Amino acid sequence: MVPEFDHDRHLLPAMKAKAVVTKARDRGLDATLLAGVLAALPARPEQRGAFDDLVLDAFDSHLVSCSREMEEEIAKAAAASREASQAACAARAARAAALPAQTTAAEALGAAQAAAGDAQLALAAARRSLAAVEDEARELLAERQAAAAAAAALRPPAGARLPSA
Repeated sequence: MVPEFDHDRHLLPAMKAKAVVTKARDRGLDATLLAGVLAALPARPEQRGAFDDLVLDAFDSHLVSCSREMEEEIAKAAAASREASQAACAARAARAAALPAQTTAAEALGAAQAAAGDAQLALAAARRSLAAVEDEARELLAERQAAAAAAAALRPPAGARLPSA
């Protein structure tokens, strides 16, 4: 009796091997070694030969090396994350320290803007008042000139004698 072939059981190790090899290729592993790994990984350990064991040992060494590199990258990323977190905390503290000054400046700006508005109103009133005074001065000058002309008309001509009574 021939044992039934379990397609899924044989397919799964090959798919896993291919996924591992793809990742290893991305990490710079030699193509020849990868080909050997693809051939050796799906086989059961008892079916592997000495060459398969040698290939898998080299692959294992590469994986350990990659693992160390990744651990170093993770440690560097963690340190960078801590530094960024500390910088963010310092920035938040600086912002919190600056908020009272910002509030004071905003209040001063508001007061200055209100004062500028009041000054604009006062200036407009002063201009209206000046215009009224100038108009009044022109009227007074015109009245003075008219009075002077009337007075001149009433004066006898120079050298003329006034009649005696």
